[in-house]
Amino acid sequence: MTTPAPGTVPCAVDGAALLPADTGGEQALCAEIRRATAEVLPAGARIAVQVVSDHRMHATAILADGRALRRVSVAVSDRTLSTRSFRMIAEALAQQLRSTKS
Repeated sequence: MTTPAPGTVPCAVDGAALLPADTGGEQALCAEIRRATAEVLPAGARIAVQVVSDHRMHATAILADGRALRRVSVAVSDRTLSTRSFRMIAEALAQQLRSTKS
């Protein structure tokens, strides 16, 4: 199975304007997702992120055949989303993709 190069993991963020400015926004979120998933994302797959509020976001890996894996979510109750939240959702996606490969 071929995996995409690190900078080529397709990542789309719906609701990016809701991300706190100090996080680096959509660019930083997608960079973290690309870093975490580059080695495990199958060719032709992409990542779709939905930012629901400045406290909650969801992400889904969509495989080349159109199947969507289970949505992963991050919610923070005592502060806004942060770069730590970005790492958490990226690692959750990577773990899910690893278990799908098995």
